[in-house]
Amino acid sequence: AGFGVPTAARAGGTIAAEEAPAVMLAGLLALQAEDSGEELDREARRHGHDLLAELAALQRALLADGADGGVPVDQLHRLATLAAAVPAAADPHLREVMEAITLRARVELARFGV
Repeated sequence: AGFGVPTAARAGGTIAAEEAPAVMLAGLLALQAEDSGEELDREARRHGHDLLAELAALQRALLADGADGGVPVDQLHRLATLAAAVPAAADPHLREVMEAITLRARVELARFGV
């Protein structure tokens, strides 16, 4: 005459316990998909900032006093490397911005014959 759980309650608890992992798995997969989109956007933003920094450095080199029309070749190579490997962005607006920045970098590279 100790503590006991009725059989009907035990059966209902078993069904709920079996359904819980499936629901949790679906939720985790949804979170993972969302996180991967955020990770893609974070990587694209970081790459965009790097491209903009190289473009700004190129502008400074062109405007510097005593610049005899030459831009350091290593600077052009860094810009070319960044423009060649642009990561995809999940956000369509960020994707458009990245395409515009990349286009600008390619125009500058073409200007110098790279």
